[in-house]
Amino acid sequence: MKTLARYSMILGLSVLLIVILACQATNPENLMEGKWKECRWEYERSDLQLSVKQSSETVKAIAGENLMIHKAEQWCFYPNGLLRLHGASYTRDLHWAIKGRGNILELKYGTIIEHYQLSQLTPKKLVLNFETETQMRGIARLTFERI
Repeated sequence: MKTLARYSMILGLSVLLIVILACQATNPENLMEGKWKECRWEYERSDLQLSVKQSSETVKAIAGENLMIHKAEQWCFYPNGLLRLHGASYTRDLHWAIKGRGNILELKYGTIIEHYQLSQLTPKKLVLNFETETQMRGIARLTFERI
């Protein structure tokens, strides 16, 4: 009987500990909220043989050609699912949501839906990856810093 009581107590404490840890986990949606500035585009498996700076600018132009975020320099995530993209000469409103197991950022603009892999999210840094399907094959990585 004492053994059963001990096992029950250990099980109860384990469940309580798991619940407490789950409640304290950071929600990625809450961490995304705020203003982010685009710092850098990086590319893996680029097909172009150019210098690093030329390659970065050329690949950004080609890879981002059909993306909603191509010319955005500042991203403002709001709690109601609104994402406001600010560029040099425009502002665009999108809908955003975290999908999957907290690792996919989904952006909707009218009937257009884009998915980005959320590879790093800290209070000061955001890194998104996406696969380019245009003329060049590869993975683009966008790095942001919180403003």
